[in-house]
Amino acid sequence: MKAKIALPENEFRLNNIYRFLELIFDDEHRIGIAATLLERLRQKRETYVEDWLEVILEYLGDEELLDYYRSLLRQYDEGEISKTKINKLLEKEMNKRGYRAAKLRNDWVVVKKTLIELGIISRTSNRLNLSWNFVERLNILSKFYNLWRAGEL
Repeated sequence: MKAKIALPENEFRLNNIYRFLELIFDDEHRIGIAATLLERLRQKRETYVEDWLEVILEYLGDEELLDYYRSLLRQYDEGEISKTKINKLLEKEMNKRGYRAAKLRNDWVVVKKTLIELGIISRTSNRLNLSWNFVERLNILSKFYNLWRAGEL
């Protein structure tokens, strides 16, 4: 894995969230999962840490799997099934369809941890939110670097 934020030396353009996330992640699945998560948060959709499977399924864009997941959630709401059982059933179905469930689950963990460490998202209890202070941190970094480079620090 590359550095947490790797700025390219050649022409540097940011025109969409994927390009931004390419500066952070060097894996297509991690970029896609991160983009899906950030878009959910930007739309102010309640997203909790335990919603990882739904985020991954949204990223994959497999409507059948999403419908299956939602039907299992209804069973969970009625007390017929546990979250652990839902995860096992979905991961088994994902593997049948050629998705590497264990890798995607690991990718989720890396994405969530990295975005929290960078301050792009925050975690309140189990809820994930877009962070308000990420831009402020970038401004501080930019000012520091300019002062340091000029020999003023």
